[in-house]
Amino acid sequence: MRNKMGTRKRIAWAFLPAAFAPVFIGGCASMSALQTARTLPQGQVVVVGAAGVTGVHVESSDPGAGDEDFVLPVVESMARLGVWPGLDVGLKYFVGGILADAKYQFHGREPASDTGLAAGFGVDYSGRDVNWWDLYFPIYASYDPSEWFSVYGSPRYVLRLADTLGNHHLLGAVGGIAMGKEKRVFIEAGYMLDTGLGLVKGPSFQGTVGLTLDSKRLFSRRESPPDSPSSADGPAVPAPN
Repeated sequence: MRNKMGTRKRIAWAFLPAAFAPVFIGGCASMSALQTARTLPQGQVVVVGAAGVTGVHVESSDPGAGDEDFVLPVVESMARLGVWPGLDVGLKYFVGGILADAKYQFHGREPASDTGLAAGFGVDYSGRDVNWWDLYFPIYASYDPSEWFSVYGSPRYVLRLADTLGNHHLLGAVGGIAMGKEKRVFIEAGYMLDTGLGLVKGPSFQGTVGLTLDSKRLFSRRESPPDSPSSADGPAVPAPN
């Protein structure tokens, strides 16, 4: 019980700094991944904290206004939980709001596999200046040459449903490396192209460094008999992502 309470407190403290991020900048789609294509074992919870820098280039179609560049700090926090073999869910605070998502790994769940492919779906809401919902459709790919090192990438399409500006589309991708076993370090770069808000449009870039703050097993499937194979813990990956 004490371990579970400690994990909950660490999740709460990890999310506290990122809860203030939307005060500085709102309306940006999430450009970080902080995960590989590998899903977590059932019952495993992982908390990741991250910081970085976001750069936004605003191209104005108004002849009287010039282009502008903005550079802003980024603080993010994410918690993920393995709910079924090959399926995990997550909740992330980032500069644009709160993102809830699910990821299903459809390739590379065998213990001997060093590659993984997964598909995800996520949704976030921003209600600062304009109300909109972002629907995320990412694909994840990763390569694990060793148990402590992974290379991963995630192209994504985002459909933005806005109440006054109309629906429009965002295209982006993020790539990076993950190092470590129980405690992983993520180093990644992301890109997002927005089709435009009103008179302005332009690409956004983000560099992010993340760290696993906590990793605990909260529950697991019933153990199989000793002589029968079991995949209760999912693939034998080097570390939760």
